[in-house]
Amino acid sequence: MVIIKMLETRTGSPDGVTVCSYARGEQYELPDGLAQVFVHEGWGKQVQTRGRKQRKKDAGAAPENKKQ
Repeated sequence: MVIIKMLETRTGSPDGVTVCSYARGEQYELPDGLAQVFVHEGWGKQVQTRGRKQRKKDAGAAPENKKQ
């Protein structure tokens, strides 16, 4: 899912069945495909990505093998 801030009021279908109106100036959490259309057409801008991408934490150096 992607959070989009709408730059223009547009309609779109998040699930391929339901048609929703997305108002200028508002932020919406949208499926990746619909968000890409809005950004590509210049109707919205991406604010944040949620879910799939996770930050990798630095676990530091690997421990030495003490078993000999």
